[in-house]
Amino acid sequence: MLQLDNFRKLKGFGWPGFKAMNLRRQDKGQRACAAAFLDAVAKGGAAPIEVKEIFEVARVSINVAGGQSGSGNPLQQDESKSILSHTGAEVE
Repeated sequence: MLQLDNFRKLKGFGWPGFKAMNLRRQDKGQRACAAAFLDAVAKGGAAPIEVKEIFEVARVSINVAGGQSGSGNPLQQDESKSILSHTGAEVE
């Protein structure tokens, strides 16, 4: 098992030959993501993260946090699809 502590310390348990590694800098990927986004905008390419994926993560996060829809009930899959359809994203 590997344990990553705030992207700064990596500890290994049960990995022969690996005990720990201290990382000099945090790398959570924000710079690479921002660079990919700016490159996509400049060159007219696809977004680095699909809109569909962003909405799926948001839906799951809201449901896990106990979020409620406007009706007072937990958000349902069909409600998420309705929200997605207004963005022009392809909905499965």
